[in-house]
Amino acid sequence: MSWRYFLRSPFGFLLPLALTGLAASWIIPRCSPGADNSPRSTLPPPATSPAPPSLTFSPSRPALAAVAPDPAHPRSPLADTLHSPATTPEDDLRAIAGMLRLYRERFGALPAFETNAQLVNALAGANPQRLAFLPRDVPAVSPATGELLDRWGTPLHIHAISRDTLELRSAGPDRSLFTGDDFSHTYGVPEGLPP
Repeated sequence: MSWRYFLRSPFGFLLPLALTGLAASWIIPRCSPGADNSPRSTLPPPATSPAPPSLTFSPSRPALAAVAPDPAHPRSPLADTLHSPATTPEDDLRAIAGMLRLYRERFGALPAFETNAQLVNALAGANPQRLAFLPRDVPAVSPATGELLDRWGTPLHIHAISRDTLELRSAGPDRSLFTGDDFSHTYGVPEGLPP
């Protein structure tokens, strides 16, 4: 009996089905999720390198150590207006927005931060050129926590709305955020416009 005759016979359709079944029984277990198809190696596992140091702030150290500013750059006059009797709480927020604008003009982006103290650290000299847009000796910066404070001693609420927009908020005289006596200012760069 020849293969041609067998394939034309009523049983000839069984051969392709049998070959398909054999192939499927070999392929499906190897391609199913969770199957370990990695080649077996007799080499020892690679040596693990130590984990990089954490870039986050620990609770016991809310601000990074002060970075000495570059003496070649003059002190920012904006910082000296913070909490001045000659200015208002709104002026304080606008002065901070001015420091953020200067930072963005110099480095092309706002500082990366998650907390108030991290933002202060970037503005105080922890930046590529060690520029102190916000010296730490101003009354608006808490020496204990490294945070920007409003005139009533409450840490400012600094919220990133987008990559180029921040909301600065003072809790006001009642020291409670999001109440009627809050002061707020939004610093932002409109889409498509230069800073």
